Amino acid sequence: MTLLTTAVVAWTTPAGAAGRIVGLLELPQVFGNGPCARFKPEEIRLYASPNPRDRIGVVRVDRYWTFHADLSCEGLTVRVHRGPAVSELPTEEFAYEMQGAIVLEHRQPWFRIRLNDGSAWVRASNPAHFHSLESLLQDGLVSLTDAWDGTLAASPGGPLLPVPHHPNRQVIGYLTPVLTLVEIPVGPGENAEDIRKRHPGIGMGSVSGRDGVIRLLYYHHGREVEARARPDRQAPVVERFINDHARLQRGRDGTSPLPVFVFDRVPGWFQVARRREGLRPWQLEERLWIEDAGAWEFQVVTDQSEREELASASWSQAR
Repeated sequence: MTLLTTAVVAWTTPAGAAGRIVGLLELPQVFGNGPCARFKPEEIRLYASPNPRDRIGVVRVDRYWTFHADLSCEGLTVRVHRGPAVSELPTEEFAYEMQGAIVLEHRQPWFRIRLNDGSAWVRASNPAHFHSLESLLQDGLVSLTDAWDGTLAASPGGPLLPVPHHPNRQVIGYLTPVLTLVEIPVGPGENAEDIRKRHPGIGMGSVSGRDGVIRLLYYHHGREVEARARPDRQAPVVERFINDHARLQRGRDGTSPLPVFVFDRVPGWFQVARRREGLRPWQLEERLWIEDAGAWEFQVVTDQSEREELASASWSQAR
């Protein structure tokens, strides 16, 4: 039996916020352009109707980001103010960690958004900030909460069966690039800084003698790698890149260069995911195959908690 494995986003409408959801509206004035992105907060006016004379309140940033030494951040607080009443603004994600207001009605350029105790109208300065429900589903905003137990039924009330493993939904390990050590001796009378200038853009380490004079400069150089559409040397080459600068899905474990996620493996080949601009779930990125030809060291991951940690480092949950 074939199981349908597409997850559909379903947003319910609580009491007091009548109206079906038609999409999400970006609010860069109060959320910026993404987590930890610096911006100048601006108030967003709320109206009882799509009429500039019917102002009833504002949405504003009550607390700005707190930035830490490791470049992480926290604490952005956005609230609705209507007279003395203050409440949280209901939101959903239109992309990973990108919050948008929940739109119940659309009359360009006006949008009726959900509040905790009803709804209000806002006027959008950019029509492109609106994401219809249809476009969200077509662009891949499909997810299930952690409450899902990993089973599906072929029909309502039918027996529940676990969803079979699929490489697009699970990280099985990671690759670290193998680099070549390049050494440049500094001869008598040579200046180490002059040598560095002849190699712009390359970070070099150095080894000094007992007299403190630099005797050797060194750096690590990546290897060129070909990514193919299939695990076959006769398959078309999709992209060529240097292994320590590959635009592939990577983790965030504090190492440099960062490890590359592996989603599937066949003898002599690793399946990886191309990483494009923008925030997009890794499950939906294009899969490529790179050959196991000495340019990488592979670390298999079998513990499920570690797999989930790896996937979380790549902006999503593992399944």
